[in-house]
Amino acid sequence: FFYRQIFKANTIIGRADAESVKWNSEAEKNAIVGEAKFLRAYYYRFLANMYGGVPLVLEETNGPKFDYTRATQEDVYKQCKDDLTFAVQWMPNADEVPGGRAPRAAAYHILAEVNIQLKDYQGAIDAATAVINGTGGTASFSLMENRFGRYKDFKWSGYDYTGPAEPWGDVFWDMFREGNFNRNVGNKEVIWNVQFEYGIEGGFTPTPRGEGLFNMERWWGGGLYWHANYQKDKDGVPQLYKDTLMGRVVGFGSATNYSTH
Repeated sequence: FFYRQIFKANTIIGRADAESVKWNSEAEKNAIVGEAKFLRAYYYRFLANMYGGVPLVLEETNGPKFDYTRATQEDVYKQCKDDLTFAVQWMPNADEVPGGRAPRAAAYHILAEVNIQLKDYQGAIDAATAVINGTGGTASFSLMENRFGRYKDFKWSGYDYTGPAEPWGDVFWDMFREGNFNRNVGNKEVIWNVQFEYGIEGGFTPTPRGEGLFNMERWWGGGLYWHANYQKDKDGVPQLYKDTLMGRVVGFGSATNYSTH
């Protein structure tokens, strides 16, 4: 899945200077290329986190290829940094893009992570500070402290209470209400929310069981427990990861208390 997205990014980057492509300005072209480079870095950073060194493919693939070799993990992170350094110069800020589309601050955020991986700690501090303080043309972000959005005045009498409705909810609850996700409704905390919606191209694909095929980042599942080839441990014992209730290994691996809470 990630390499499919990298292919799309490479196509945009590689064809941006084609004679058949007409731009209104150099800045317009760089903004589109910068967004593509951000997405390419986003996926390569995740691949490097998961697998270490992976093949670096930086040009549009035009035919079968069978001689891929792994770059080092460090080289993958360096490529991410190069792409993100370009992206933070040209991507629009959060006040200039619709909800669901990555703003410049998202590139700074991932750049901070990549700099940590490369042990460039000052660079990480600078990139994260750009997000917090709104320097570098990012627009500023902050944790939400007050009620906001379409339900800020919501009142409710409860499930089993018949008295008059009373104010209900808090700012954390507001963060997750439909219609409250985007910056233009007052949400100054969210940097980039990836949205999907049924019935629009690229938005949502229902499966026979009704789930969406959203594959940006997922927990790893060892396979369905009714499959003959599900994961086994080093001693050949099946169901390496399993739920304590029913042995369904395609769900979640249990996180630690520290991670969860």
